[in-house]
Amino acid sequence: MLRLSHELRSPLARLNVSLALLSKSRDLSQAPIISRMEQDVSRVDALMSQLLTLSRLESGIAGEQRTKVDLSLLVQEVVADCDFEAHSLMKSVVGDLDSGALLRSADAEALRSACENIIRNAVRFTDTGTAVRVQLRLQEAAREITITVEDCGPGVPDEQLQTIFQPFVRVQRNAAAQEGIGLGLAIATRAIHLHKGSVVALNRKPKGLRVEVRLPTADRYAIS
Repeated sequence: MLRLSHELRSPLARLNVSLALLSKSRDLSQAPIISRMEQDVSRVDALMSQLLTLSRLESGIAGEQRTKVDLSLLVQEVVADCDFEAHSLMKSVVGDLDSGALLRSADAEALRSACENIIRNAVRFTDTGTAVRVQLRLQEAAREITITVEDCGPGVPDEQLQTIFQPFVRVQRNAAAQEGIGLGLAIATRAIHLHKGSVVALNRKPKGLRVEVRLPTADRYAIS
């Protein structure tokens, strides 16, 4: 899968160049066709990127990728980025984060990808005019870090709460489900599991979804 994804990147890059040249033409009658082609190529490119990320995570985390990670700072940066993106949709992302949540030996990019995918998924489904709430707590007694992401969307049928973490699963929560590829939460889950953590989804009352991530602190785990 990894090699296949790499092989497809070159022709996709050439297609993007060709479309850019076509878009500069004066033939306005072709504009809708070119626009649709650009959307399709962009979608395939996003799929390839996610497949590459998932393939990398499936192969594990190499020792040289492990560093000391300030998870509080990492999540703060992701919240800020996702909030900026959400504003164009008349939504927002609000963070309530404990400081000092450190992991001694972790893959920062894998954890950033996990947080981005979970929060962006929440932004996609939360109702217009609402906020996605992200909370990070350092549970010193339990020697773990918890991250919760809550949206104000339609939730998920109870019988499908676990399947949303599987690759290519798209639960029809609302029209926004058609925009996703179905790999984001699978990538997040794999990254979290590689850090000996866990992730679950729960429906909120009266509506919305809550995703809970638990990561052991440094003295409880080592990445395999």
